[in-house]
This record gives sequence, C-alpha cells and structure tokens, in this order.
Amino acid sequence: VAVDPANIRLVPPSTHTAPPKMLADVQDRLGSVCLLEVIMLERVDVAEFLLTKHRASIEIEDLDGCSPRKMSLGPAQMANCVAKMVANAAFSDGKKNQKVRKEIHASTCTYCGVHNESREELPSCAKCSSVYYCDGDCQRAHWDAGHKQECRILRHGIKLDPPMMFSASISFTTMTTSAGSYRRPDVVSENKKFVVKVQAISEACPIAIYDKTRQCSFDVSPGQPGFSELLAAARAEPTWMG
Repeated sequence: VAVDPANIRLVPPSTHTAPPKMLADVQDRLGSVCLLEVIMLERVDVAEFLLTKHRASIEIEDLDGCSPRKMSLGPAQMANCVAKMVANAAFSDGKKNQKVRKEIHASTCTYCGVHNESREELPSCAKCSSVYYCDGDCQRAHWDAGHKQECRILRHGIKLDPPMMFSASISFTTMTTSAGSYRRPDVVSENKKFVVKVQAISEACPIAIYDKTRQCSFDVSPGQPGFSELLAAARAEPTWMG
C-alpha cells in the first residue's frame, strides 16, 4: 500500500484507556473482518499469522451476524483446515475463560457479592464446596435465604427420568437425530464416573446430553425433573462454542 508522507501527521497521545483495535479486527463496510475471508479461501498461512501471532478476534460479526466462530463451529460450518484452526482457538479461549470465571466465583461472596480483589479463594460451604462467603454472617443469611435446599442438590445431584423407549438425541451441529441411549460407555469401568456434555439452547428446546463416544446420548425435555437446573448451569458456564 502506497502512503503519501504529506498525509501523515503526529497527534498527541490519547488519555483514553480503551485498548487499541488491531487492524486484523477492523470491519469493512459490510461488517466483515479479514479472518472470514481467510477461512473461505483456506489460507492456512494467513490464519496462523492472525490467530497465533496477533490473536485476532473470532467473535466479530458481519452485517448478517456471521463471525469466524460461527463459520467454523455453527450448523453451516466450513469443513477445512482453517476452520479447524479457528475451532482450536475457540476451545483454547474457552478453557482460559472458564479458569478465570472459576477464580472470580471463588473470590466473590455468593450472598452479598463483594469481590476479593486479591483473587484469593474465600471460605466455602463445608457441605457442598460450591458457594463462597466473606464471613459467617453471609453464610448464615444465605443458608436461611435458600441455600439449605440448594445445598442438597449440589451435594447429591438431580435424579433424571430415564429416556422413554422412543427417545431420541439431537445433534445441534449436524441437525440430525439418533436413538437415545441411557447407558455407561464401554470404555468406562462399572461404578466409575465419566464426563458428559450438556448442550442447552432455550427453555423451549430439549437439552442434549452425551459423552464423547455417543454411547450415552439422550435428552431432557422441558418439564422433566432437572431440566431447569441443567439449563441454569449450562447458561452460567458457557463453553468453547459460546
């Protein structure tokens, strides 16, 4: 790009504290950022430059509401190497954000909301270890305000109804359905815990629950036991897909 020196001038430093916006995140007249075009053209070299060296944002949407994240992870996702790079960046950001959220949660009083600026973990409930308090007064007040009932759920969990015989699990990525299965995966030993993903959209849609192998895969419909609790937990801790 040719730049006429006559058009360059020095300006006094700004006192504005907002971080400067990177050129990679500047939108054109259609709201698009360069990373969107890089995904479509499968420019792996440019994507590595933007994502690794300059940490270009994957969240900026164009006028149609499409962002690099949505283009790489949504129902209409692009299936190429650059889209996988964006997905990996989203996963990495999600893990970092999850760690920060946990630190903030553990250093903030659940009852009064006072935050410990040093980020040191506050004393937690001795029974559930899921809520934190700045002192005994807040803990007693929160217990009387409803944590007494909540504590039992946090300690013992929620018993879900088994899926119906004709239950089906829904994939929100491929928009396909499959027969529901309420079982322990073959790779998990008996009486051992395993990780499942809880995928929730809204109060009107079933919550999809499945493990990595998809051998345990079922849904919880609105009105069933545990639906509101699962929805609240999923919204409180968003994952790498947003």
